[in-house]
Amino acid sequence: DIVTVRQVKNHNVTQIRKALRSIPCGTKNTMAGLTGLSIATCNTILNELEMAGEISVVEGTSPGIGRPAKMYRFNEAYAYICCVFPTMEAGVRRLRYAVTDLRGHVIREESPVYARITVEEIKALLSRLLEEEKKIRAVSLGIPGYYAGGKICSCGIEELNGCNIQKELEQVFACEIFVENDVNAMAYGMCHCEEE
Repeated sequence: DIVTVRQVKNHNVTQIRKALRSIPCGTKNTMAGLTGLSIATCNTILNELEMAGEISVVEGTSPGIGRPAKMYRFNEAYAYICCVFPTMEAGVRRLRYAVTDLRGHVIREESPVYARITVEEIKALLSRLLEEEKKIRAVSLGIPGYYAGGKICSCGIEELNGCNIQKELEQVFACEIFVENDVNAMAYGMCHCEEE
């Protein structure tokens, strides 16, 4: 495959984000050391992320001579992620959800009961949450069943079987939508938390 300039830039931005999440704060020199990118590349990306509000500048300490270096910090409140898990426990259907910041700190969570859980019910919940929490940039939907080829199969909530829920949600909502088997999603989340 031909690597495009955009792909290289996206990769570099991802490296900077990962580096900033791994430390309390750092300078462009720190980022260059952690990522292997040049100081000039780090400087450009850090300036762009700062302008977007994705990172913030914290007061640096001067070594005694000259101006103190800019210290950058990951802004976990820049965006939120909404995680939704339809469940059925003891015959009770719930749409459990949590809205978290970019470090996984829970902003709000609830687990309302529904008589039926359909795609329309999920759309209504997401519409309300996206209206109330303007920072939500992505939605992760954990399905209690098998999800493949865009279709839900063998789901414990029968009304969702056969749905291409990702396609239906992407037609309505402008944010990123991820759909995964709920156990796979939890395992990924646990693994990611252990890495940090």
